[in-house]
Amino acid sequence: EKPKPPTPSNGTDTWHTYNVGDMEVLSVTGGREQPYSKVVVLLHGGGGEGNDYVYQYQSGWLGNLTGMKYVFPTSPMNHLWYGSYKNGCGLLQDCAYNLSSIKISASRVAALLEHERALVGGDASNVFLGGFSQGAQMTGYVALCEIDYALGGTIVMDGFPLPPLENMPGASHADAKKNATYYGQDMRWMIYHGDADPIFPVELTMQTWGGVFDALEIDSTLKINHTEPGMTHTL
Repeated sequence: EKPKPPTPSNGTDTWHTYNVGDMEVLSVTGGREQPYSKVVVLLHGGGGEGNDYVYQYQSGWLGNLTGMKYVFPTSPMNHLWYGSYKNGCGLLQDCAYNLSSIKISASRVAALLEHERALVGGDASNVFLGGFSQGAQMTGYVALCEIDYALGGTIVMDGFPLPPLENMPGASHADAKKNATYYGQDMRWMIYHGDADPIFPVELTMQTWGGVFDALEIDSTLKINHTEPGMTHTL
């Protein structure tokens, strides 16, 4: 049984539920209806839901929420951000993925980013996007292949690059950039991966992300690149 979000009357923070881009969204803002200046959108893993992050909140892992809003959407696509195929195709092959489902989810997440951006004065540098597993994969796709501006930060936790990103390593800068919607030097990236991850092998994952950043000439935007010893595929 998943933990239910605490009601605002039981604590010092404010919870809301709403719908944006066909997604049910749960949010928590620091304080009792207090203003905030930064918003962090976190995407759940495959088969999960926005409510999964209530555990992190209740454990105190989100820290002091003063001036902050955290936003947890749930994908309406059977709790998946994209469809995949068990057809012998691997992580580096487009045939492993339902490409249209990636695009649909990305447009939904982009709509949510626009919604939240408007609530912090329209300044995208106050909006952060992160995710775990499939949510991390969607985060990377949205930042490079869906939106055309820099966020305040992009946080990839245990996620492998989705098409067309996984084809970029080794490609020419021009060819890679043709398949991206944004590759500005004002981006700020964090990649965090478990070195015992059985789903996305750490060496292949980090090499592929490195190849993406090289091809797009955005190496300097990778501000935090961390491999956690002993960590499996877990939030």
